[in-house]
Amino acid sequence: MAQGGANIVTGFFGGMGGCAMIGQSLINIKGGGRGRLSGIVAAVALLFFILFASSLIEQVPIAALVGVMFMVVIGTFAWSSFRILRKIPLTDAIVLIAVSLITVWKDLAIAVIAGVIISALVFSWEKRKTH
Repeated sequence: MAQGGANIVTGFFGGMGGCAMIGQSLINIKGGGRGRLSGIVAAVALLFFILFASSLIEQVPIAALVGVMFMVVIGTFAWSSFRILRKIPLTDAIVLIAVSLITVWKDLAIAVIAGVIISALVFSWEKRKTH
């Protein structure tokens, strides 16, 4: 409820609402969804499965769900980011790799915080060397 309320208030100030379901949004866009209706259809379908087809969902083996998640990761990962590793500064590459590893190890929120902290430390270190 808090996130919904925040999204409503944000709209009054010209901001964009957000949510933690980035993966669903990426899959929706890659599947051809372009408007608000695509998000609504995805949400209604998910609600339908949870409310009325939960017995069917329970029959799906966990291993199959893991396979689906791996395919989602493979499909949504920005593979081109590996190409830029040679072109960016070493410290930026270290931050990129650290955030990626922390995301896999813990979760995205902790990885983002760690990335900001590492970047701030690197920035401070580099500024110290120039003065």
